[in-house]
Parts: sequence; C-alpha cells; structure tokens
Amino acid sequence: MNDLISIIIPIYKVETYLRDCLVSIQRQRFSNFEVLLINDGSPDNSEEICLDFVKNDYRYKYFYKENEGVSSARNFGIEKATGKWVVFIDSDDTVEESYLKDFVDNFKASNYLLVQDINRITSSGAISNFLNYNDEEINLNDFSKILSNEKYLDGHPVNKFFDLSIIKKNSLSFDEKLTIREDRVFFYKYLEKINTIKFLKTSNYNYFYREGSAVSKKHSFVSYKTYLEYYKKFLTTFFISQNINLENSFINKDYNHILVTSIYRLYKENYSYSKRLHYLKQIIVLKIFPVKSIQSKKINSIFIFFNKRTYLTFDILFKNIIK
Repeated sequence: MNDLISIIIPIYKVETYLRDCLVSIQRQRFSNFEVLLINDGSPDNSEEICLDFVKNDYRYKYFYKENEGVSSARNFGIEKATGKWVVFIDSDDTVEESYLKDFVDNFKASNYLLVQDINRITSSGAISNFLNYNDEEINLNDFSKILSNEKYLDGHPVNKFFDLSIIKKNSLSFDEKLTIREDRVFFYKYLEKINTIKFLKTSNYNYFYREGSAVSKKHSFVSYKTYLEYYKKFLTTFFISQNINLENSFINKDYNHILVTSIYRLYKENYSYSKRLHYLKQIIVLKIFPVKSIQSKKINSIFIFFNKRTYLTFDILFKNIIK
C-alpha cells in the first residue's frame, strides 16, 4: 500500500517543542505523506518554525486560523486533508521513524482500525508503555473481550490509523463544545462505522507528560455533563441495546467516576439551590448504574439519597461535605 497519508497537527503555544515534532516526522521510513500544520492562533513563534519547514519540504502545508481550540483545529485539518488515511499528532510530542510504516505494513481493509501502543515519557525521562497492547485483533461484536480491559476503548487519536473516507462519508468530527474527552467521543463515533480493531504491540508515538498539559487541568460541570450525555449514548448503542451487562465491567467504575466528578464540580461552582436542583434532575437521567463514590463510605451514604431522588436531603448533606 502506498496511498497518501495526511498528518494533522494542531499548533498552539508550542514553539519550544514544535521543531522536534516536525523533524521526527521528516525521518519517517514511509515517505508518501502530507503534513497539515494548523496554527490555531498561536501567539508565539510557532508560525516561523512552520514556514521554515514549508519552505524546505513540499509535503508540509501551513494554515492559520483564529484560536478556537484543538477540536476546531483537528476538524479544520480534516477538511483540508487529501490523503486516503489520516493520523493525528500533537505538536509537543514526537514519533519514531516506523510510526507510519507499521500502520502501512499491517493494513488490511477500510473497515479495520489499526491502533499502536504509546510511549509515555515523564519530565525525568522515564519511559513506559502507556497501554501495554499485544498484537491481536478484536471483532467489535466480541463484547466480552472489549469489556475485559479499558485499554481496548482508549480514545487517544494519536496512535490510530483512520480512513478519511469513513470520516467524511459519515460527517464525523471532534465536538468543539466539549473540553473533556472530546477525542474519546470521536473514537466512539468511528467505532460505530467499522467491524474490527487490530492492536499492535509496537509503540512509535512518544507522548511527553508535562505539568499544565490538558490532562492535568480541571474542567467545568457543564463539560462533564455534556460528555456524560455522549458516553451514555455510546454505551446504549454499543452495549445496552444488545443486553450486555456492564455492571461488573470497568465501564461501571469509569462512568460513575465521571458522574460523581460532575456532581462535585456542580457544587464547587456556586450555583444557586434552584439551579443545582435543575442540574441534579438532569444528571439522574444520565445514571446507568447506582451512583457510588470510591472515596468513602460516608459519601456513599449520601449518594443513597441521590439514587432515590431525594434531592433536598442530598443537597444539604453533600453541600456540607465539600465545604
């Protein structure tokens, strides 16, 4: 296979790391690619670095847009992409020289998603496999396998080989209203359009964990609630409608974690009682499992009132707990 691969890179305040990222792409063993550099209104010298690469390598293409966030930048890249395949790379990370080639060598069919492992690199230089994949294929109808480990539903876009025609035919995009797990929602939508995932043990993507990065920031209550709406829709479509019991799976714990965190954020943001009551009634509709907190038995005893929709009692007790 020698089809063109589009590499989409959102860029914002990364002048310190950007050159290393772009050089690592130039060193790819598979060379038939285009690099779409999407400057999302970055106020630093990122543009100068981009233009230097554009000047010296015809495969690099530069675009400037007003700052609207990483999801908007990725969507802009999807619109401009001309390749058969799409990969997403974050501008403060790097890739090994076999990043693209390992995707190409393992390709089988369009309805077949390839996923590599990720190298997680800390500020001290320690390297670890982020997901610990083995070489294996999973049919998306094999629910027991999918639910056996949360790594199979990991939503990072940077280690995946997407078919651009599937994305465009189904109008898939990153939701620009979301500020939490927006990449996971995109992944969920894509899963609904394919049959098989092949996981590769190889790890060619270098993710640098840095303090102050998006993964370490707090998000608003509304962000959590919006994500829960997508999460429940995906679980209903993919599992619940097939009468798959999720209660003993990792999804139960993960879903409850997001739901409980959303309630914590609701009470941290100083809404009025009437507004809190309004939102609590919306959250209870999103509940799939009995809501529990892993933090303490005392907090769990309070969530009993939430599960029973005794909102006034829950509000009084929970408000006192988090003061």
